Amino acid sequence: MRNYIRLAVLAVLMMPVAAGAADMRVKAPPAPPPPPPFSWSGFYIGGELGGAWADGSVTDNRFGLSASTSHSGFIGGGDIGFNWQTSNIVFGVEADFDGTSLSATGTGVFIPTVGTLQGSANTNSLTTLAGRIGVAANSGLFANQRCFTSRAAAAGCITPRASPT
Repeated sequence: MRNYIRLAVLAVLMMPVAAGAADMRVKAPPAPPPPPPFSWSGFYIGGELGGAWADGSVTDNRFGLSASTSHSGFIGGGDIGFNWQTSNIVFGVEADFDGTSLSATGTGVFIPTVGTLQGSANTNSLTTLAGRIGVAANSGLFANQRCFTSRAAAAGCITPRASPT
């Protein structure tokens, strides 16, 4: 009987301990680290497609002749660049190359004793190198971009053609 009393006392003493362990506080998992701040620094590469329009005119003051043309075509190419951000100021440089399908040929102008003069122009490509400085506002960038060099590969010619007499 003594063993039953001892077991009963032991069971009673164990009950509050078991209940206390169940009520213990559990630590919350640690919060994830905040995301890194947005940065414009780094290399990039891109491309573009679109349309191009050109207007041109030629005036000959000697004979009082003038001609004009307007044409449109396709333009497309790619660019590569690098930005460096310090604080909220962004510095960058970008180079791009575009190919075009712009070409035009004028209707021609007849000049006595010379014949018909006809002009044509082809703009095959456009290449630029530009610098940039701007102010970053999180994922937005307010920038001023200026071209250091710009080259358009254009070919133009005036071809005298014999006119019927």
